[in-house]
Amino acid sequence: MSAVYQFPGTDRPATPIYGADGDYYGTAFTYGTHNGYFYKVTPAGSFTRVATLPFQGDGIALQGTDGNFYGVEQSDCSTQHGTIYKMTPAGKFTTLHDFGLCGNATVNSLIEGSDGKLYGVTQGSDVIFSLTSTAAERFTAPPY
Repeated sequence: MSAVYQFPGTDRPATPIYGADGDYYGTAFTYGTHNGYFYKVTPAGSFTRVATLPFQGDGIALQGTDGNFYGVEQSDCSTQHGTIYKMTPAGKFTTLHDFGLCGNATVNSLIEGSDGKLYGVTQGSDVIFSLTSTAAERFTAPPY
């Protein structure tokens, strides 16, 4: 085993993804802070902090076919708790949707469908949802 990059001891990285360009992308936060960061690491170990996040960072779920990165934030109930976001490779952050109250709509998964929409499931409100990369469309569960 050989390390590609060693984070500082105070930083807590989430699991990275392998980008289409061959680099690794992910989120991390510095212990004791509420803001995280979006980073890129090359296979040779060159680290770049691309952008600061408005939350700690639970990781990037996927890189879409549009080249942007999509993730879910659910770090704690006092900040975000089921937010789907988009991050461009250059670091432009956009919230696509916040599902609301903690425990009622924690997002457990996120995938991209063959139609280019994002799909996922919420825990608590038990909703399968879809949304576009601009969040213009969203499906919710029918009433019981």
